[in-house]
Amino acid sequence: MNLSEILHNIILDFESLKEDGDTLGFVNEKQKVFISSDDSIKNKSYNEARLIRKKVRQRIVMGSSMGRVVELRPVTYLNEIITVSAILTKPDRIEEKEKLVDELLHKWFSLAQKERVEESKNNEEKLLNGQIINNKSTEKKIKKKKTLDKKQVEKLLLDKDFAFIKAWLIISPCAKEVSFMEDLKKLFPKGNIETTDIGIIVISNEEPNEILSNLANKYNCSIYSSFKFDEKFKDQINNALLSLTYVPDPIKKNGVIAYEDNKDRSSVILSYLNTPYLYYNDIKSLHLLKRNVGLYNTFMAFVKTHFNFNKTCEILKVHRNTAYNRLKIIADKFHNKSNDEAFFYHLYSIYILSLAMEKNFLPDITFKDAHL
Repeated sequence: MNLSEILHNIILDFESLKEDGDTLGFVNEKQKVFISSDDSIKNKSYNEARLIRKKVRQRIVMGSSMGRVVELRPVTYLNEIITVSAILTKPDRIEEKEKLVDELLHKWFSLAQKERVEESKNNEEKLLNGQIINNKSTEKKIKKKKTLDKKQVEKLLLDKDFAFIKAWLIISPCAKEVSFMEDLKKLFPKGNIETTDIGIIVISNEEPNEILSNLANKYNCSIYSSFKFDEKFKDQINNALLSLTYVPDPIKKNGVIAYEDNKDRSSVILSYLNTPYLYYNDIKSLHLLKRNVGLYNTFMAFVKTHFNFNKTCEILKVHRNTAYNRLKIIADKFHNKSNDEAFFYHLYSIYILSLAMEKNFLPDITFKDAHL
């Protein structure tokens, strides 16, 4: 198997297990080659892949549409970077997809190595028996691709212990009280409790012993819970928890604002916190939009009505042509086509960031003293 066949087989196996919206690709920035079943991340990958190839960056995460991110990582073989992998997924699924890709890379490179060893042995045997090996140009053998079915890949993953854990962020004016810490330790007897700049973070592989609403009511707490993640990446969880504190009008259950209940909005904010520079022009365009009351109200109404054009016209009490012309101007400001589906997700992301800045004091990247 050559490199191209290996990468295609990895993508086939990835496709059999992927969740909606996930994509895997491999970038060769030298020849501008992008191997994937979906070209949605093709155009924005070459320059960043070059940075990884030159070892300027070890890992690059970029914001994308629909609250997703693109992660680029080097693929090494015999201590050399042979290509760059590109994973398009939700922020909370990055670690899981990294492990899946690493397992598949190991599997297929091992198969290729074994195939080369067997081929070398066969050639040696033919030479010893006095057989002449024909030239490859005259002896074209069609090799059947070896692909893992879904059950085989699942078994491959289940054999590994990923040690998933979860984190809780607790913000309370009573955080320094002895009784508060005692109650917290009772809730998380095996948890690792740490005081940070954003509040108290508890990391544990077990759920709390009691409903956290009791703690929230007793000590006037704000409690946030993260998605499950591999303990190897616990140093990256702070931004995920921080993103929840900026979610406008969050859904709260049993006193807890959980990532899984607010992931659409939280994933947009998490992408902004991780790669704020990607949103600089959008936020700047948003400020310009606010100067025109008609345009800004149209923008807000269009997103609030879930992009329903007729309802937008009814709310604003304007003629259809007026609303249509305003939406075209808005599309031009954000460098998108108004009839493109990605445009709606783009507007939704900007809408969420706008609300988060107005209601929850999310730092504005366009301000000189902004700290993210």
